[in-house]
Amino acid sequence: MLFGDTVKTSALFQNTISSFFLKRARTVKYCAVFAVYVLCAIGAWGTEYTWTDRVTDSNWKNVNNWGGSGYPGTGDTAIFTGNTEVTVVLDADITISTIKTGTGGANKVTIDTKGHTLTASSSFIVNAEFTGSSDTNTVITGGGSVETKTFDFPDKNTHNVTIGSGTTLKISETLYGNAANGGTLTFKGSGTLYLPASGANVDYGESKITYDRSTRLKVLPCGNPTYYNVTATRLDNFPSNNITITITRASKSNEREIVYYPYTFTTTNTGGGTFSFNGQNGDSDGSLSIEPTATDKKAEFTLKYSEPENLAPGDGFTLTIRTPDNSMELAVISYYKDKPRWTGAENSSWENVANWAGITNISEITSTSEITINSGVSNYPEISTTVSLKSLTITSNAKVTMTGGRLTVDKLICTGNSNFNFTAKGGKVVFGNSENSETDAEFSADYPDNSSFCN
Repeated sequence: MLFGDTVKTSALFQNTISSFFLKRARTVKYCAVFAVYVLCAIGAWGTEYTWTDRVTDSNWKNVNNWGGSGYPGTGDTAIFTGNTEVTVVLDADITISTIKTGTGGANKVTIDTKGHTLTASSSFIVNAEFTGSSDTNTVITGGGSVETKTFDFPDKNTHNVTIGSGTTLKISETLYGNAANGGTLTFKGSGTLYLPASGANVDYGESKITYDRSTRLKVLPCGNPTYYNVTATRLDNFPSNNITITITRASKSNEREIVYYPYTFTTTNTGGGTFSFNGQNGDSDGSLSIEPTATDKKAEFTLKYSEPENLAPGDGFTLTIRTPDNSMELAVISYYKDKPRWTGAENSSWENVANWAGITNISEITSTSEITINSGVSNYPEISTTVSLKSLTITSNAKVTMTGGRLTVDKLICTGNSNFNFTAKGGKVVFGNSENSETDAEFSADYPDNSSFCN
């Protein structure tokens, strides 16, 4: 198998105000953002349409379903009160500004995409802001997609969003994760949920969002992490020197509590020494935190091994740090003695041995090697020559670029939002032991669109 080679201002203004005050706990933090929204609203046209479901067809473009004065389009807001159970059916691709469901009741609101795409250029809010006392139940189904820039829920009550089989909900920029008054949000269903690659924005305490994967919900990242970031330094000299893990989040003012980052730390150890991370020894799970008082909004943690001279070949660790809402990996960092390990210490050149640990010559990486490229390094590898491997695994938030040459590999695996970027028109990627053999050949990716194979 071979790849390569060759309309009312006042309505929008009122909607902006109500959406802003939905997050009462964030009022002070987002006053600057609010000011920008107000200025935008003054100069924009938009109408609020409330679904009435007065006729029998349930089609979005039937004006009678919205009171007879039109239906929501570009710049408008669509409101589904939840006073009664309703289903709206997309009869075309639709682009609006804002979706609100459950604004006045707890009844189920179903958006049947019918293979189409509903785009909310501003936000999707599941709320009970008018009564302040209702749970919400929103269902997205029909094999199409709903796409929104921002997704939000109120500080109180219980809110469920179910994504049907073959259906997608895509949140491209921001998912708010906090609720101060007992509010919760649960995503479930057998569809696909695309989240910003940093997961939910958790500015204080623990995330109030859960992802029910028992329903076969698939959670995948969009883009690259922007809100949280993890780096690891001194990887090239471990275990003689300690590794420093740094977690950074975007600077926000007035955070009230610590933000927690779940992690898993697994070890293989027969050499007699002790691995430790964040003050815990051996195999352990836990959480890391950033104090809100830190002006640079970052924290550093030390990973060490007590007796580096006694570490046995093949022994080592894998540290996985996850987003605060536990939706996806922020970074995977690992070390196993005498196993080739990319550090990117000097540059991006695959064949530069200074970028590797565990080997003294690049020829030690052979067709039987199983190579994993982890995140948290300064430089990610670029392949421009002939490379032959048994497997190449790229973990979440890491990447490999191929600018030329020939890569022969049995298995190429991209986890999370990692990507393999093949840009060389004259290069080749060969899956299997030869160009004519597909035995054991495998390409798998959690997010296939993140990888490219030239032509």
